[in-house]
Amino acid sequence: MNRSLMRYVRLYTKKLGNVLMLQKPINRLWNTYEHLKFTYYCRKHLRSNSSCADIDPTRIIWVSPSNIYHLSGSSFDSFTDTARLVDGAWDQNPRPLTTEPAYNLFRARFCDGREWQETEWYTEHATAIQEGSHSRYVSLEELHDKLERYEKLYEQFSNGQYRTQADLVAEGVITLPGDGGRALFPSRTDKSLLRHEIAINIGRDGTLFRNDGRHRLALALLTNLEEIPVRIVVRHTEWQSLRDTVAQTIDDALDRGVDPKNVRHDVNESLTGELEAIQFGLNHPDLEPLFERRLPDT
Repeated sequence: MNRSLMRYVRLYTKKLGNVLMLQKPINRLWNTYEHLKFTYYCRKHLRSNSSCADIDPTRIIWVSPSNIYHLSGSSFDSFTDTARLVDGAWDQNPRPLTTEPAYNLFRARFCDGREWQETEWYTEHATAIQEGSHSRYVSLEELHDKLERYEKLYEQFSNGQYRTQADLVAEGVITLPGDGGRALFPSRTDKSLLRHEIAINIGRDGTLFRNDGRHRLALALLTNLEEIPVRIVVRHTEWQSLRDTVAQTIDDALDRGVDPKNVRHDVNESLTGELEAIQFGLNHPDLEPLFERRLPDT
């Protein structure tokens, strides 16, 4: 189903929910569709992966928002591309997130004190809604609700409070179709709640690139949050090759009888050249799971 059709379906479900007062069951149905879509593509890509370094699409890692960059090359779908390994030059020429429109919008509102209605962003969105051509919002009221949510997020983030998708579900926060939330049969589907966490891609040298969640990420930057939860969508094939090398080197060290407490140092010494140009080196958050799995007691 292409993106333009998906936008139409999402807008229709919103209108239907508003008219029939069936927002909650419609949200559940939409989230069930998202769960099935997310898990299908995860399994599809994992089946084609023969790497020795595991890929876990349901794992959350915590990173500093200041270490995430804007991806100026190709774009990847945060659902259908999850767990993919992609070659090519898509990870070249990273740019700071401060160059993104979302960051500048929130800076104008929260740092410069401008009203939403004074921004070009608001004018463009309000005009599209009034003309019936907006791809996401069906009314000005819905747009204003979204802006109010940004205000609340900014306040929460300023107080150091960041809630994961699981936290929001536990607190009973009501969302709109396409914004996350609980699906049908939660005992089986809650594992995919993280599908709406901030999503990143990882380049060949370990650089973190923003995939999805630009508004939360911009707010996290403006409020100087130290760490935020993210999930990984795409990895560069060269990065995955390095992960394989690290995993194999850990296994080799254990086979040689290296004390588990010294394995990290041994790997670091063995792969000095390979790790030299890697962001975070051996402490990269996407390398940590390799040690955790093989050295659970250290």
